[in-house]
Amino acid sequence: MRKKTDFGEMFFNSIQKKLFIAFLLISLGPILITTYFSFVSVNDYIFDNALSQNLSVVENTKNELQLYIKIQIDDAIILSNLHTTKSVLRAKDNKDIDPITGKTLEQAINELETQFLVMAQNKKDYLQIRLLDEKGYELVRVNSKQGDAYAVPAEGLQYKGNRNYFIDTMALPKTANYISNLNLNVENSRIEIPYVPTMRFISKVNNEEGKTVGLIVINIDAKQLLEKTKKYGEQIFLANNSGGYLNHQDIIKNFGFDLGKDYNMFEDMPELTALFSQNIVSVVTDEVVINAERIYYSSDDPSKAFIIVSAQNKKDILSPLTNFQLTYFAIIIILFIFIFGSSFYLSESISKPVKNLYEGIKEIEKGNFYFKVKKPGTNDEFDELTETFNKTNEMLLKSEKQREEIDKAKTEFISITSHELRSPMTPMKAQLQMLEHGYFGKLNAKQSKSVELILKNAEHLDHIIQDFLEISRIEAARLKFHFVNTNLNKIIEETIDTMSGFMKEKKIKIINKSEKLPNIMCDPNRVSQVFRNLLNNAIKFSPEKSTITVGAQIKEEYIEFYVKDEGIGIEPENRIRIFEPFFQAEQTIYREHQGTGLGLAICKGIVESQNGSLWVESKHGKGAVFFFTLPLKPISEIKPIKILFSNKSNIDEKIKQIFLSYLGPIGESEYIRLKEKGLRQAQIKDYIKELMENSIIPKTTADEMLAKLESAYSLKKSENEKKIAIKEEYVKLLGPMGENRFKFLNNPTDRVEVLSDIKILENQGIITKREQVEFKSKIEKILN
Repeated sequence: MRKKTDFGEMFFNSIQKKLFIAFLLISLGPILITTYFSFVSVNDYIFDNALSQNLSVVENTKNELQLYIKIQIDDAIILSNLHTTKSVLRAKDNKDIDPITGKTLEQAINELETQFLVMAQNKKDYLQIRLLDEKGYELVRVNSKQGDAYAVPAEGLQYKGNRNYFIDTMALPKTANYISNLNLNVENSRIEIPYVPTMRFISKVNNEEGKTVGLIVINIDAKQLLEKTKKYGEQIFLANNSGGYLNHQDIIKNFGFDLGKDYNMFEDMPELTALFSQNIVSVVTDEVVINAERIYYSSDDPSKAFIIVSAQNKKDILSPLTNFQLTYFAIIIILFIFIFGSSFYLSESISKPVKNLYEGIKEIEKGNFYFKVKKPGTNDEFDELTETFNKTNEMLLKSEKQREEIDKAKTEFISITSHELRSPMTPMKAQLQMLEHGYFGKLNAKQSKSVELILKNAEHLDHIIQDFLEISRIEAARLKFHFVNTNLNKIIEETIDTMSGFMKEKKIKIINKSEKLPNIMCDPNRVSQVFRNLLNNAIKFSPEKSTITVGAQIKEEYIEFYVKDEGIGIEPENRIRIFEPFFQAEQTIYREHQGTGLGLAICKGIVESQNGSLWVESKHGKGAVFFFTLPLKPISEIKPIKILFSNKSNIDEKIKQIFLSYLGPIGESEYIRLKEKGLRQAQIKDYIKELMENSIIPKTTADEMLAKLESAYSLKKSENEKKIAIKEEYVKLLGPMGENRFKFLNNPTDRVEVLSDIKILENQGIITKREQVEFKSKIEKILN
């Protein structure tokens, strides 16, 4: 008897105590979460704001540089399209007279010089504007310094045809423009002092036929361009495409590539080497936040570009949060210790008894009714639940022992009864046969017919007795197998020859499609017995002048046989029951040929005694295919196989549980209503679909119910059959590599391992999400 306890003891020794602590933690949770997210929000706001400003600086600098470059190249294009520019080039090529305007070369040059001077005076950063012919000779040149421009006389003009910029530009497509790198200006092979950062913008001059006849070259002082990057402060700097600094807060590093100094952005900041493969890089390290972007001068030449970099010290960004962060982390550490200890205590005290009960349930599922769950010693409901569980298990153990005794008694009863019945059958048949053949005097026609009928029924009764004896041997694991080296192809041929004479009036054709099989150790009589029975049924239930196909093939570690007919097929709800004793589908068309009703049950026992499987695949109205498998290596240890108990009640119970799980209390009454109508699979499917169509249950629930219904009616396959089915799905999905993938599975019928492998295939991009979902559904169906 349980010891009485007062209310306080009962409270602190019950699951309520654990729930109280859980509620306490749940109450503290929102406070901690609010504090945390407040800090994170402020931290993220400051950081994101700084990052946004950083990106904005890069974006603004990029826009200004792109606009500046566009203006300069547009100026070069405008000058290349001037009528005066083209007039000079036409006059040069036509004996100093422009054939279109009639102007002399000198007149055209003077006009062009005037236009160049006006532009140079308006653009203070222009150093030179020149017109070159197609060979590189200067025809016109205007020099300028801060808008003070003058035209260079003819004797001062130079040959530029050997310069790289001229050669590179002439090699470009006729519509392409040339922009040089930004370098320090060189005069007479020496860098000009003071330093003048210079860029060239070149546009081709094409004649009416599209031929390039000259170049417009504009040299600019790039100081104005560099000033555009300085206005955003020390955090912004500029480099060329190779990482050479153009504008850095440390001016010594600027143009180091021209001055023979080894300063390079990629060496100073290795984080930016990603720019070799992409144009935008954002890097956040422990010390700095860096945003960088490459902008190309022109789409015509991807080798020339600016790299804009904005770098900001992370400490400067997050300095306002430093003190708060220290305080916050101190609180978090204290709370973490408290929550960790409490969570550990709770998880241990609650989950351990649950785990023990779960292990107990799994043991019961395996049929181990001797297993007892140890009491957790918590003095609460878990102790009571464990005690109740163990008592229930004891009752199940008693029931199991009683069932085993009943099974044993049933098997012994069948065996003894069959033997006792068969003992008088032999002399009875002998006497009847002697009577039929006139050993005791000649019979008249009426007597002869009567004796023939008695003998026929005696033969039928003898067959039933023999079948019962066979079943008793199977269930008692006393079935005899005589293993010899057997030619299976010959067995198949002999069986077909034997059965070809059965019901000749139906004119049924039997085709053998067996592949060449190896000789194996097996009992040829038992193989023939199974084949004869399947062929017998196929002939009985096939229409006249139809075809029956017999085949066999090697599949890994066993041989698969099949018998395919063109009969009326089998309803889904009857497929699982067709292997039960005395069962025949109601819609068979040759009821007059029914036998004992034990043939398929005996076949199933024979096959499963050798670790094989017997199953059927059929669509109603489209015939049936019976399969059975035989291992390549014989099984010497014969196990008892239960035959005389039907799975129908198991199926009904599964369906009832489906209705209760998804429909609640109303599910039981609906189950009973459908059961009264016969509980056919098709009716249940229609009922579930009707519930979905009337919005009583959602589509997801309907799909789950239909899947579980299919599982309840499906035949249980052997491990080998499951392996083969899963392997075939792998090959369908992945082609030849599917077979190799399947071989790497440690346990191909383990649901967790296979589903994990499917997820890996999706994560690696080998299959799509849709393929993963479909494949998972197929695997679940095979393993259920």
